[in-house]
Amino acid sequence: MDNGLTFSEKFTDMINSPESYYPAAKILQPTTIDMNLMRDIPEFKVPVYILQGDNDHFTETSVAKMYFDSIRAPSKKWFLFENGTHGVQVEYPEK
Repeated sequence: MDNGLTFSEKFTDMINSPESYYPAAKILQPTTIDMNLMRDIPEFKVPVYILQGDNDHFTETSVAKMYFDSIRAPSKKWFLFENGTHGVQVEYPEK
């Protein structure tokens, strides 16, 4: 489900948050706002593993899956975590 915010709005909210957990966001924002991964990074020379929460509304699951399906890599694997959000590596460390 989409929360209605654009990527730029999500990034701006994250940067301006007083409790920002993403100090690198201010450095990354100028590059990432205009980036289109399907266009700009269609291929990897290394294996690709994407861990995605099905309730991630920062990186929309449907868009992440579309990108995953489009990339070329020596091998790739998609891991979808039920009830996971943007931090599945923290939410499900045992998996």
